[in-house]
Amino acid sequence: MKKFKLTFVRKHLISLFTLVFIAGLIAIPSTASAETFREHFSIPFTIPYDGACAQLPDGLVVSGTADLYVVTVVRVDRNGVSHVNINSRSTGTAADNQGGAYRFNYSSHMSQEFPPGEYPVQVKWTDHFNMVGAGRTIQVHTGFVLRGTITAAGFEMNFINTHGDPFSCDPI
Repeated sequence: MKKFKLTFVRKHLISLFTLVFIAGLIAIPSTASAETFREHFSIPFTIPYDGACAQLPDGLVVSGTADLYVVTVVRVDRNGVSHVNINSRSTGTAADNQGGAYRFNYSSHMSQEFPPGEYPVQVKWTDHFNMVGAGRTIQVHTGFVLRGTITAAGFEMNFINTHGDPFSCDPI
């Protein structure tokens, strides 16, 4: 299992900001037992993201814009534990600096459990990014599964599974 990496935090700031936002919502007492939030926004991206992407030839740079759809469901159970599920999805096209065209898809599922006393927060996260060049052999398939615990003192995240290079090849 690989340990959590700082570049991973920078790369996934949107999801982490969403986590902080939802944590703030949970702290506010609510009479509702479940709430759903829907968001849609665009994120420009470039691959390689952070260092060389081993799945692309040297010098090849791919850019595009992901139209990201995010659905967040917050539910509080009878024990006061807040369950937060964040599902993100995007499909689209991208182009490289040599005139190549690509199609991509991205999906992410994150779930957290916030106990009434704030900590520890349990986190489960699955993330996949796939990109295929039109009529070319260039393909990017990358993702990860991680489990973790956030405490008042910090966090411990363990990668259960990784494939490809999620640190440099997954731009979303």
